[in-house]
Amino acid sequence: NYNEECDSINFEIINSFNPRFLYRLFLEIAKMFNILKRVHLITISNIGNTINFIYTSLAFILTVYLKTRKLKTKEIFIAGDPVSLIASYLAVKNKKHILVYWPLELWVYSDLKTAYLKVLKKLEKRLHKYAVGTLEFGSQRRAILSKENNIPINSIYIIPNAPIGDPEIKRNYYFNELFGIPLEKKIILYAGGITDFNGIPQLIGCLRNMPDNFVLVLHSKIEVKNKNIIKLKEKLEPYNAFLSSKPLPFDKINLIYSSCDIGLMLMVPDNGDWNTNYLNADWSPGKMFNYLKYGVPIITTNLYGYKEFVEGNGIGRIVEDISQVFSKAEEIMFSEIEYKNNCIKLFGDLKFEKYHKIFYDEIISKNYN
Repeated sequence: NYNEECDSINFEIINSFNPRFLYRLFLEIAKMFNILKRVHLITISNIGNTINFIYTSLAFILTVYLKTRKLKTKEIFIAGDPVSLIASYLAVKNKKHILVYWPLELWVYSDLKTAYLKVLKKLEKRLHKYAVGTLEFGSQRRAILSKENNIPINSIYIIPNAPIGDPEIKRNYYFNELFGIPLEKKIILYAGGITDFNGIPQLIGCLRNMPDNFVLVLHSKIEVKNKNIIKLKEKLEPYNAFLSSKPLPFDKINLIYSSCDIGLMLMVPDNGDWNTNYLNADWSPGKMFNYLKYGVPIITTNLYGYKEFVEGNGIGRIVEDISQVFSKAEEIMFSEIEYKNNCIKLFGDLKFEKYHKIFYDEIISKNYN
């Protein structure tokens, strides 16, 4: 789905070659095509998004090239997707700069639906070999990336999507104060998009079965005036459930993840359409590591390898169905301290700084200094 807010960030990045009238024009084209979804013309409706994506991609690539062609200092370019890989390659080609590829999402050819995306994938595979190093969020994703782009697996370094800093068992009371929640209540937190994909409708449907000692908090950056959000708040009111829509500065993110007793990380794709990125989450979910940093056990969907990772390390429980969330939460509370200690230990073992140092020492320092 087209996300105007995210694309506005793109506009800020590429505004030197993205006049506002062109930006608005292609945005409106995407919106115009999206209207066709109302009459179930899904395939045709995506044409607008593709046109807009092609425009923003080309504008981004050209802007990076124009801004970097006269750079006199040696720089490290970190590409996060095929588009930025193309832009970074043009910036470092025949120059003293170096290129690192860190794909934030796996682009698997069989998952791609449009000809344009498949062309980008072919370019990614062709240009990836020019990177001096590659980063990926875990061994599963590393194996897939190695196979897809024909890159030696030993040249891909694993790095967790974890916040920096030392872990500590820390309980803040942001939501207790915001909603007047009694301190003796146990808060289950879902932080992220309020969407069907995250199982929110099923979660709300289970609220009647939530034990009295639990409180559910949904936290997201959303417009309270939105009609769907108003309806959502009305559904929550009869239960010990609250909707938090007050965004905090990024440097206050610890208040969110440390102000709960259990953290949720749920995914329920439409029609069971689990693509490669969903199934092979590995160490990519930032919210999971934010919970672990403060000793907060998690309840998550059963992704590839997660039963061994989550339950094997004693950091939480797996659910096969959203209806199991509250029963799993009770099980965690029976051994709360043990779970918290396990979270702290695992976060310490998977600290970003440890993995980053290996990559830096073996790749960056040798090519940059």
